Amino acid sequence: MAERNPIPKLAKAFFRWYCKPQRYEELHGDLEEFFYNRLETEGLHKARLFYWYNVLRCCQPYAWKVPKLMRNSVPLLKSYFKTSVRSMLRNPLSTFINVLGLSVAVGVAMLAFAFTQYVYKKESLHERRDSVYLTTFVADRDGTPKTYGNAPAPLGGLIQENTGYTVARVQKGSVIVKEEEQIFTEQLHFVDPSFLQLLSFPLKWGNPVALEDKNGIILTETMAEKYFGGRHPIGQELQLIFGTGRSQVFTVIGVAFDISPTSSIYFHFLVHFDNLQLAQPALDLNNWQDFLTATLVEAPSAAEATALLKKMDSYRPVQNEAAPDWAVTEFGLEPLASVYLASAEVHTPLVNPGSRENQMSIYFLGTLSVVILLLACFNYLNMAIATAAKRLKEIGVRKAIGAHRARVMAQFLIENILLAGIALALGLVLGLTVTIPGFEFIHSFDMGFTLWDPILGWFLLFTLFLTGIASGLYPALFISRIQVVGIFQKKVKLGQGNRLTKGLLGFQLILSCISITCAVFFTQNADYVGQRAWGYEPKGVLYTPVANGEAYRTLRDALEQKSYVRSVAQAEHHLGKNHRSTVMQQADRPYEVDEMRVGEGYATTMGLRLTDGRWFESDTD
Repeated sequence: MAERNPIPKLAKAFFRWYCKPQRYEELHGDLEEFFYNRLETEGLHKARLFYWYNVLRCCQPYAWKVPKLMRNSVPLLKSYFKTSVRSMLRNPLSTFINVLGLSVAVGVAMLAFAFTQYVYKKESLHERRDSVYLTTFVADRDGTPKTYGNAPAPLGGLIQENTGYTVARVQKGSVIVKEEEQIFTEQLHFVDPSFLQLLSFPLKWGNPVALEDKNGIILTETMAEKYFGGRHPIGQELQLIFGTGRSQVFTVIGVAFDISPTSSIYFHFLVHFDNLQLAQPALDLNNWQDFLTATLVEAPSAAEATALLKKMDSYRPVQNEAAPDWAVTEFGLEPLASVYLASAEVHTPLVNPGSRENQMSIYFLGTLSVVILLLACFNYLNMAIATAAKRLKEIGVRKAIGAHRARVMAQFLIENILLAGIALALGLVLGLTVTIPGFEFIHSFDMGFTLWDPILGWFLLFTLFLTGIASGLYPALFISRIQVVGIFQKKVKLGQGNRLTKGLLGFQLILSCISITCAVFFTQNADYVGQRAWGYEPKGVLYTPVANGEAYRTLRDALEQKSYVRSVAQAEHHLGKNHRSTVMQQADRPYEVDEMRVGEGYATTMGLRLTDGRWFESDTD
């Protein structure tokens, strides 16, 4: 039997299953002809393989059967669409209320989605985020272990020397940047050349390897525009003034694209790490009492990371002997991928902290969007049942001429999905123009939200079907089960005595009251926080960074000539801006405290009040 009919039976059955009956003889005749021709020339094995190939290649829309359920689907869907549009136009008020509620809910959900993506996609820019680690250490503070993300100065060099792993040391600092007549105080990063190897900061112009040049500088696109305008920045010179008698001219060797919001690590200017001695001559890279902003190291595998931790642990006795106030309990490695999320627990100056607050914001925005979405869905559900009373005759006629329950359900579900689709489009516009930009404006940051996020499409599709089906399923089920006889005998009265409808209406009222109460509470709390005493006077106080004492004195003398300036003071740190951590030895145990280095007159300028003692009377006090 197999010899008389060597055509693969399974392939033939598959072809018969998907092929249109009216085209089966024509197409399969061609397949058989090709099969037998190849059988004579190339043998049975190849003939069967190519037969399978041709069967699969023919599996295209022109050859597919049209399922019975789909034969009338297009005209039916057109009819449903027209009916849905007419129904919405006949009830403009209810349509407006439903679309408005759902679109506001979608707009808030868009904000929750965008912010969640912003938080959890941090460091997604960096290709090596899973193999690059931030070195950390744990120290005991007031009986509690505390994790730090800065690093002892010698650590990075020893890791590279003893393990061969790629290491990038980072130190932040302030510098005066001068280009012709333009002079600004900027933030500068001193980094090893491997910094751009471990982190993915693409350059618009230049080569990352060029950072090997100790006299070269890399800046961002915004800084290039700020200093050079329309001139091409490559090859231009910038003078960096680090202090009195300490300055150097650097040549621009690269321009990086502006840092994406998906990176919590950012910079404006990069120079070779060796220039750090010019900026901070007192810093000793061999002294375990000195610390750098961060040390990054690449360990390609988990096993190598474990081995690296053991190697780092061998440096602990040296560190603890040299700096007993910063005695290390253990060293650690924090993957770059989770540095931002861990920044609430890992105190590191490399990234801006706040992940714990961001997590709470995600929970709040997510809960808010769910509550508003539930309110909108419940509102639609109740209004759909109430307005269905106007369509009882339509439902009765449809059933009388043969429309079964499934068709009536499909009609109402499609109508609801259409309404949800309109609300989704308006909600998308609302999110892009109001909720997301407003949230970014209030908090002064950029989430980097884009419509081209592939996850956004799935989110919108899920939201569409969730709102469309969740809010429309019960009305469709309820309305479709109404009997024709009851409709024409006027025995059907919708919305009366329906426990579910009453329960949902009550739940909607409860959610609304809770939402209004929370809004009033948050507003009053914000007013309370804004009006309570801060311990100093923030109004009317301005601060600006200056390069050094000489620059401060020049600025002070100029400001004191102005009648509207009451006082001027200098400080290395500023309330609400920055401070440094230091350890104070007490009789029982050491305590970590926040230290601020300020000059004469700072306390009175800020309006600080003492409970005891006196303020500084001179800069040497």
